[in-house]
Amino acid sequence: MRAFLSSLLACGNEVGGVESGNWKSEAVLGGVVVAVIVALVWVTFSLGGGTAGGSKPYVLMFDSALGLSVDNTVAIAGVKVGVVDSIAVEGRRARVTVRVAPEVTLHANAKAALRQKTLLGEKYIALDPGQAGPPLAAGAVLRDNVPTVEIDQVIRDVSVLVERLNNITPPLESAIGRIDEAMKDQDGKAIANELVGALQDMRALVRETNRVVGSSGDDLRVVLAMAREKGPSLLSRLESASTKVDDLLGAIDPGQVRSVTERVGPATENAAMNLEQVTQDMRVAMTDIREAARRIDGVLARVDTTLRRFDAINESSIREFLQVQGVRVNLIPDAAVTNRIKKLREESVPLPE
Repeated sequence: MRAFLSSLLACGNEVGGVESGNWKSEAVLGGVVVAVIVALVWVTFSLGGGTAGGSKPYVLMFDSALGLSVDNTVAIAGVKVGVVDSIAVEGRRARVTVRVAPEVTLHANAKAALRQKTLLGEKYIALDPGQAGPPLAAGAVLRDNVPTVEIDQVIRDVSVLVERLNNITPPLESAIGRIDEAMKDQDGKAIANELVGALQDMRALVRETNRVVGSSGDDLRVVLAMAREKGPSLLSRLESASTKVDDLLGAIDPGQVRSVTERVGPATENAAMNLEQVTQDMRVAMTDIREAARRIDGVLARVDTTLRRFDAINESSIREFLQVQGVRVNLIPDAAVTNRIKKLREESVPLPE
């Protein structure tokens, strides 16, 4: 062992003597190597989107951060602008702190979402900086982010949907087959023809109803408009007349009338009693007039509503009413109904335009 160490030291001294003569060239070579290493580190850091100098922190809240790790990429439109700095739990949500490049500006409506980067499950954060608006300060918290959707959950939901479709398909195919078979024979064709005829009759009924409504609509509109126009004036006059009659009746004192009649004589006593009765009857009549005026006011309000609804009646509304409210159509041929419709068509007279 001692002889081996001695020979090793001797070799070292010989090599040292050779290298001492070329120390300048070795120093230059070492400097070049160090410069290359520094350049490689700088290029790697720049191409990797590092954000060490002047980066801005932001906090993102997610329902789940499964598959996300520290130093994962933060990208905007597929371009790396930052990295994940830390991941923590806050209540039932994941609190993810990211650092982005200083030239990136996030606005108040910015959002973030977790996206799949590789098939192995690695994820990155897709950042939407938002539209033009107030910029967010460094350290702001983004809570309204895109919910995380896991692939396994999607697969389970699709599996349930496929299973339900498989359960529905056989009965549906059976029903379609039965309908197809039923429509091939003579009875099926007759039902189809009757259904087509019923739909044509329904279309004719809609057109005829629309024509009747259109032809008589002008007269009805005139009547309703006149009632709406003259009604308030009539109510005002009735109210004024009832007030004047009340004032007149209030000025009559039955006691004074009785006193005058007693002084005039027994012959006028019956007239006084009749006058008192007439006065009482007129008061009752005025009360009835007021009540009638209030009822007329309510009728006029209903007239306004009816007029507005009548203005809205057209063919589309009639068709919708017949379809939504339900019009029963007999699929079985009925000679009596067919003859009745034919007779009504022959007896109908077109209304004047």
